[in-house]
Amino acid sequence: MGLKPNPQCDDSHCRARQAEFKAKPVVEIATEVKEDTAPVHADNEWGISLVDEHVPEEDVTNLNLVDGVQIAYSIPVDNSTPESSTGGAVAASELSLEELMQQMKSM
Repeated sequence: MGLKPNPQCDDSHCRARQAEFKAKPVVEIATEVKEDTAPVHADNEWGISLVDEHVPEEDVTNLNLVDGVQIAYSIPVDNSTPESSTGGAVAASELSLEELMQQMKSM
C-alpha cells in the first residue's frame, strides 16, 4: 500500500516534509532472482517423481468462443460404459408395467 501526499495540507511542517521527500532521488532496488535447478536431495529412495499436470491443449477452435473467453477444463469422455452414451437412461425392457409390478410384489 502506498501513501500519497496531501497537497492541500494546512500544516506547514507537513508541506515541508512533502517537499523534502519529492527532492530525494528515487531509489530502485534491483532484485536478482536465482533459480536453483539442482535437486534438493540427490538420492530418491522412495522413487517419487513429479509429473507435469498441465496437459497440452487440444484443438478448441471449433467452439466459436468470444475473444477473451477461454475454456478452463473439459469433461473427459468415458466410452467404457454404455450408460455414458445414453445419458444414464435405463435400457428398455420387453416386460409390461403390470409384469414388473408383479415381480416386485413377489420379492
